[in-house]
Amino acid sequence: MDTTSTNITTSIWYRTKTAGNVYTFDTYNRKSNIGTNLGANTVSNLIPSMQAFWVRAKTNGGRLTLTNAMRKHIDVVGNKLKVPTATNSNQKVLRLRVSNGANSDEAIVLFNPNALNVYDDFDSPKMSNGNIAIPEIYTIAETEQVVINGMKNITPYLEISLGFRTREDNNFNIKATEVTNFDSDMHIILKDNQMNIECDLTDGTTHIFESVPITTTTIQRFSIILKSNSVTTGINNQDENNTEISVCKKTDGRIIIYCGNEIVGHATASLCNSIGQLLENVTLKNTETVLSENIPCGIYLVNIVANGKPRTLKLVIN
Repeated sequence: MDTTSTNITTSIWYRTKTAGNVYTFDTYNRKSNIGTNLGANTVSNLIPSMQAFWVRAKTNGGRLTLTNAMRKHIDVVGNKLKVPTATNSNQKVLRLRVSNGANSDEAIVLFNPNALNVYDDFDSPKMSNGNIAIPEIYTIAETEQVVINGMKNITPYLEISLGFRTREDNNFNIKATEVTNFDSDMHIILKDNQMNIECDLTDGTTHIFESVPITTTTIQRFSIILKSNSVTTGINNQDENNTEISVCKKTDGRIIIYCGNEIVGHATASLCNSIGQLLENVTLKNTETVLSENIPCGIYLVNIVANGKPRTLKLVIN
């Protein structure tokens, strides 16, 4: 939409219907040329006929002008309320999605050399869906909750707060649905402070968690850590004995256990269901150990004994 605007921000919001049969806000940022894709296609600057949209005026108000000369004639197959956007091949793009199994929400973090690491035109504020059935995630740019967070560059150890809110007791999952243009040794780590684990989302692994009690707004539970292999400190969870351990669910339904080199060969892990039945017991012979059991939905405990010190991690699989 090549409009004439005065004192208007660079974001457009659409109200669109998703596969979950609910209406959510999709967002497009003109400066970074990127949009969310909660529906069938990624939204763009092209506004389909009869489609409502929102913009935001800056302080003291603004003006948006549309003329007939700005109309475009494009045939879009599929979802008639949205059209595909062009991509910026140079930007590093991380697209995160939270889901309760029926409905989902997105947050995007991108890196562009023209952006700033403060709130600027590369950032798009979060428009809340206001629906109890839709969980929401967002990041923070200065004091603003944003759905699209444009940053200048990646520092050697970058941690970004990831806000989450819901109005229902439920099980949820978070995964990275897009990791574009990052260096091959970059890892996208989701840190869950409440469950006290970290999960590497880089290869499509899903982090599963529960929200009890209801969480209306929190920026303390999760954060995203971007870490390359050359950075060796700070990303793994440590217990009171300074032992590095984390547990995640792989995309194939199995459990993977990460541990530090100092306990390799000196630790065991047992997987139990919610009533205490032992499903699998292994010795941690490598820094990454994948359990053979493909587990169904439910609540599980991973009991780890390292150098004689026990530790228990809880997993909720849905």
